[in-house]
Amino acid sequence: MESPIEKVRATIAGYRMFDKGNKVVIGVSGGPDSVALLWILFSLKDEYKLSLYIAHLNHCLRGKEAQADVSFVNDLAKRLRLPFFTEEIDIKRKKLEIGHLSLETLARKERYDFLLRVAKRVGASKIALGHQTDDLVETILMHLIRGTGPRGLRGMPPVRKLSQEVILVRPLIRVASDEIKSYLEEREIPFRYDSSNLDLAHLRNRIRHELIPKLKEYNPKFCNLLIKSFNLLANDDEYLSSLAKKALMDLLLERSDQEIVLDLNKFIKEKPIEFRLIREALNMVKGDLDGITYDHIEAIARLIKKGPPQGRVDLPHEIKALREYDRLRLHIEKQGRGPIERKNSFNSLVDLPGKVEIPELNTIFETEILSIDDSFWNNLKEALNNSVVYFDYDQVKTPLALRFRQKGDRFSPLGMSGTKKVKDFFIDLKIPSFQRDEIPLLLDRKGIIWIVGYRIDERAKVRKETRRILKISYKKRGKE
Repeated sequence: MESPIEKVRATIAGYRMFDKGNKVVIGVSGGPDSVALLWILFSLKDEYKLSLYIAHLNHCLRGKEAQADVSFVNDLAKRLRLPFFTEEIDIKRKKLEIGHLSLETLARKERYDFLLRVAKRVGASKIALGHQTDDLVETILMHLIRGTGPRGLRGMPPVRKLSQEVILVRPLIRVASDEIKSYLEEREIPFRYDSSNLDLAHLRNRIRHELIPKLKEYNPKFCNLLIKSFNLLANDDEYLSSLAKKALMDLLLERSDQEIVLDLNKFIKEKPIEFRLIREALNMVKGDLDGITYDHIEAIARLIKKGPPQGRVDLPHEIKALREYDRLRLHIEKQGRGPIERKNSFNSLVDLPGKVEIPELNTIFETEILSIDDSFWNNLKEALNNSVVYFDYDQVKTPLALRFRQKGDRFSPLGMSGTKKVKDFFIDLKIPSFQRDEIPLLLDRKGIIWIVGYRIDERAKVRKETRRILKISYKKRGKE
């Protein structure tokens, strides 16, 4: 039977967890798993030429007991002569400020953020945590109980990318809890007990102390068999995920910081992997899938297949799924950046002739006043496009101004005898509601003369009797 050290050495080799000379931050709570991980990596550090750093975050959840944990880990670092980093965060107070995250999820997030800060400070490329086989089984069962897809049933991956620079590794993932305790007892290595691990109010603790022992009554080898089964599932899931990622790139219409837009006409052709596509899309927007459940993914799938042309689904962490006819927009809604605030703050005069930059639109508008001759009519058709328009200058009542739409706006679209609400014009063109408040309007003293990029007003069109032309062109800054 392999010893814990031999299993760790095999796991490190099998998953290529470390390269020679790596700097490794070890998360040490003081409990048996993290203490065993520290001692095992300490015994292997010369073999792999590792530089080790100890990190401990105090969540301020257990009063004096938590303070004693800090002192214990600090003493351990001194004994091993390793650098020690610690921070303190009142997680309950933080939850009151954040609101939407559970205490467990928030604590986990803060812990990872802290470990990443330490890694950045010391220039480490690896963070090692003490998750072991029993933790993996508990995680799989917890995901099953809460509802999950194939990826959730894989539990915790042995290696995972945390950031562009840092990789998370779990060297104890093949070592059972009983083996770890035996390893510590044989070497008389002290460790701390976390009293909260006995609190049956937490689902993980009920699984650990009640469900797993019951399942072992049916089959003592239950944990090992479960892990073998899900190792097979992990291989299949990895392959299907690679297909979904490739298909997602083909669906992408737009991508920016915390926002993507997907082509639903192509999406409906990917029915066998539609749930995976949604998961990958959410992961692309959010960076992870914490707090995202099967029900959330199913709700987006319903929106795509049966929802209204402009429906929406609100998800945790301010994620919004907006259907815009044949497009799906996924984004994280940022406070204070809504369309209404932009619309009210933007109103800019346009010089005639001249050039004006509109920072709100990242756009340059340029105006010219031209006299008509035969060459103008010959070149007009060739010159027309959505970014260059021509008006009868004598029909335009200066000054000109640009703004976003307002309630009740109307104009006479080119070719119409009557007027039409701007809102109805947008609906007829199937312009997504998300974009409507970001389309600028050009106005003179009598009203709208151009919905920029779409249609001019009938009143200001060029006629045969027109003698002077107002030419307006626009382009995004940085584009020629």
